[in-house]
Amino acid sequence: MKKLSLLTVSMALFMVACGDDSSSGVSNNTTSKSDMVVDAYDDLPVCSDKRSGATAYIKEEKVAYVCENNVWEKDKGLSSSVDASDLNSISSSVENQSSSSISAEEVFSNDYLLNPAIKYDSIIDNRDNQVYKTVQIGDQVWMAENLNYEIEGKSWCYNDSALNCAVFGRLYAWDVAMEACPAGWHLPSTEEFDVMISFIGERMSAGIELKALTSWDDYKGKSGNGSDSYGFSAVSAGYKDKDKYYKKGADAFFWNATEYDGENSKYLYLGCHYDAAGGGSKEKTLGFSVRCVKD
Repeated sequence: MKKLSLLTVSMALFMVACGDDSSSGVSNNTTSKSDMVVDAYDDLPVCSDKRSGATAYIKEEKVAYVCENNVWEKDKGLSSSVDASDLNSISSSVENQSSSSISAEEVFSNDYLLNPAIKYDSIIDNRDNQVYKTVQIGDQVWMAENLNYEIEGKSWCYNDSALNCAVFGRLYAWDVAMEACPAGWHLPSTEEFDVMISFIGERMSAGIELKALTSWDDYKGKSGNGSDSYGFSAVSAGYKDKDKYYKKGADAFFWNATEYDGENSKYLYLGCHYDAAGGGSKEKTLGFSVRCVKD
């Protein structure tokens, strides 16, 4: 998800890397070596091959991390804390803006979540100028990214972090999801999801085909990532229940437009431990992801 008109964040955002508490502070030069500053470890982006060597500073821990071998490790070469004046000048320009005004490019490019072997198109959401990659699967055209359109007070970033919105999109209650897609697009019904899965092949293996090449946790020593054979590029965005967030890295839930009853609606489910494309029905108040399909 990208914006056409990008805000310039002073000194850019720092990619967090971890360090220990062995020293009491860092100089301005050390600060400049960090690629990102985030509040907590859960706010770190996926440590992928393309991000190898990137560093990040975690304010909650006052330590730095470095992305090595697809894992965020504490960086003992950086000091354990950032000078308060430097940290405030960097983070305040981000925290004082709404999460919808912070684009993926202002943090990092999320193109690494897409399949480089797939030819994607794109659309512009004229409501906020965000750009979404799209992909044709059979006769349907789908967004290849989760929706990240902010509906104030009715959509959420995982752990209330704008960085998570930039990568994983927003989480929506069902009634809001029904109206969240841009003009010319809509929340898919169960039948429309089924059409896509039938085109892909077997439901019992469709989860592998739909999941992105990265962002998924391992399960019992086996990678949870998918083959993303058709460019749907599903990421493990987790979900929201009341005021808490769960399962980022492990699960993805996509609302369907099809109601089960007055209190529940259908959803598509993908999991790190699960090869199939599953689903069921859940309370409409839960915060799930949205993938829009073209009218």
